[in-house]
Amino acid sequence: MDNIIDKLLEIDRSAREMVENASKQRESSIANLAAVKKEIDMTAMNEARAKAEEYRKQAKADTEKLKNAYAAEYEKNRSALESTYNAGCSSWVDAIVENCTRVN
Repeated sequence: MDNIIDKLLEIDRSAREMVENASKQRESSIANLAAVKKEIDMTAMNEARAKAEEYRKQAKADTEKLKNAYAAEYEKNRSALESTYNAGCSSWVDAIVENCTRVN
């Protein structure tokens, strides 16, 4: 009889150890999952930041390209207007003075 009680006590002790080990393993798994989740979140955030930086650089390059194109167009128009002004300036001034000084 003592032998059976000893075996039952041993089984009970063994079962308690298994439950305790399972509990520790569960806690360890939960902690590990939290660390893995944090690492995945960090990786995703770094990838998103890298993409955003890439888009920002591309947008800046596109903006610079447009700015240069607009500056060239502006300079072309300015030169054309200046040429037109220089070509007709004296005749326009003479016509304006004549119209203003003409007596009706």
